[in-house]
Amino acid sequence: MAKETEDSNKNAEPSFYEELDRRAGPRSLVSFGTLFIFLLILFVVGSVAAVLAVQKIKALSTQDRNIFPSQQAKDSIAQKIEALVKQSSQKQAQPLQITLTEEELTTLLSSELARVPFGKRFKEPQVKLDPPLLILEATLVDPLRSQTKWFITPEVHDGELVAKIVKVQAGKLTIPESIASQLTPNLNDLIASFVPLTGRFEVTAVEVTRSSLVISGIIK
Repeated sequence: MAKETEDSNKNAEPSFYEELDRRAGPRSLVSFGTLFIFLLILFVVGSVAAVLAVQKIKALSTQDRNIFPSQQAKDSIAQKIEALVKQSSQKQAQPLQITLTEEELTTLLSSELARVPFGKRFKEPQVKLDPPLLILEATLVDPLRSQTKWFITPEVHDGELVAKIVKVQAGKLTIPESIASQLTPNLNDLIASFVPLTGRFEVTAVEVTRSSLVISGIIK
């Protein structure tokens, strides 16, 4: 009798473990699938968050960093203009191009402000690149002290580089468009300094990139 019971138990063992495997199998597959979907969602969400964070950091870095005029930038501009003159002498009406960095643009703007009468009202000018915009920043010291920002889109009109004012800020105050538009002539005089070989260089195209202002044209 005991032997029959033992044999019965042995025969029942395979069936018992087969039943466990059968029941556990689908649950394992479901658990793996759920985990995979969960990890996939985490990856997608993490990727989107990383892209948004990088864009925000770039935007903040554009606004917060300080740029100063320098002798090195002035020398670099002179070298670029010299190379432009040599290139223009090789062939008449040859398409030419000059690229100016933020430091070089800041150096040019600083020199131009020091030259014109109203420029004495502004201190510590800076030019920042935020495609497709140029951002001109300066401290207004007369008639009152305020941080000013000029958001402009550079355009080409009749072979000249001109400014389309998008927005002007003085401190936290946004200057109305009707008033800002009256500043356009002075602003055009300023950015004209960005064009090499004044009076001889006809601008045909302009592009703002994250690293430079690219001005294309021909020698008249």
